[in-house]
Amino acid sequence: MPTPTYVVLETNPIIAADLCGTIESCGHCRVVHVTDIRALGSALQDISQVRVAYLELKRPELEQSGIGALLRDRGAHIVLTIGEADGDATRHPKVSVLPRPFTEQMILQSLAEVSAD
Repeated sequence: MPTPTYVVLETNPIIAADLCGTIESCGHCRVVHVTDIRALGSALQDISQVRVAYLELKRPELEQSGIGALLRDRGAHIVLTIGEADGDATRHPKVSVLPRPFTEQMILQSLAEVSAD
């Protein structure tokens, strides 16, 4: 079974460390962290499967950038880390929102919800 891959797009180093550390604490996995949306395409070049992508984006940015399609092609569930939980991001079955400020427990809960799908 291949190592599960997670993607974190986050510019704030403290938030990125919290996200990456929490994901890694759940077990054997690979976490790819980028700080710029433009670097995400090249970071995904050799990755065929992504379990979850935590993105510091709002829904319009996700779709306009083409990153949503790129990640969905790799099977990713997308968690937007900015925006409202009841916003239009929840209209797509593989897109959810983790509203800020979030805690480690909220990150773990989002991982559990994705795993239950």
